[in-house]
Amino acid sequence: MEKYIAYLAEQQEKLSKLEKTIRRNQRYSGHIPEGSLRVSNCQGTPQYYFRGKGEEKERFVRKKEMDMARRIAQHTYDEKLLKQIKKTQNVIKNFMRNYDEQAIEKIYENLCQGRKALVNPRFEIKEECIEKWYRDNMGRQNSYPITKGFMTERGEMVRSKSEKILADLFNSMNIPYQYEPVLWLGGEKIYPDFILFHPRRRTSAFWEHFGLADDDNYAVKNFQRLDSYEREGYQIGETLLFSIETSEKPLNVQLVKKKLEEWIK
Repeated sequence: MEKYIAYLAEQQEKLSKLEKTIRRNQRYSGHIPEGSLRVSNCQGTPQYYFRGKGEEKERFVRKKEMDMARRIAQHTYDEKLLKQIKKTQNVIKNFMRNYDEQAIEKIYENLCQGRKALVNPRFEIKEECIEKWYRDNMGRQNSYPITKGFMTERGEMVRSKSEKILADLFNSMNIPYQYEPVLWLGGEKIYPDFILFHPRRRTSAFWEHFGLADDDNYAVKNFQRLDSYEREGYQIGETLLFSIETSEKPLNVQLVKKKLEEWIK
């Protein structure tokens, strides 16, 4: 359904652009005579007749008047198209305004505990889905020792202060995460800093923190890792997120929070 919503939003944008194009062209289309154009078929050849506004009889459109006929036909078509565009836009707007993608899950979530014990949900409920994700995505897989760690609010040790800030931010925003899971990337076994879970979309994203971005060797190594992610099909902003800091510019927490808010929507 998430893809369908994105598709509808994309269609809204296309319709708006089309409407603007039509209205722009109309401004430069010249004078459009008021009246109606009728098309008839004479032995396989179309013939055109025009009746001006207020006139009782129509007249045959001669060859030298075909430009007028084209402008009238185009204008009539464009007006019908504009009406349909507006109608379609309203249908999409109403659907997106009234659609609640969590409505189905809320029926079960709003039951009291006693009734939940009697009911068999017809779908995978969020809590069970999160528990399964934790089981399938084990953290702390990097065996390299943490010599000087930092304790997160969740009670786990991470390697840097910035990683603690990130972990605590994930936790405060109720984003399920695991620290240093294992991932095979381009034939290499690596340990991303974090893996996050989107409970509504049922999708995961890796979060990499580049804490020494002003170190040339470190930067080259991690740019290569970003390239490997993209080559493996990970998309920045969707299935791959990252943060950067240097010795002079510490972790920008507000920017991180903004990225997370955009991702979790």
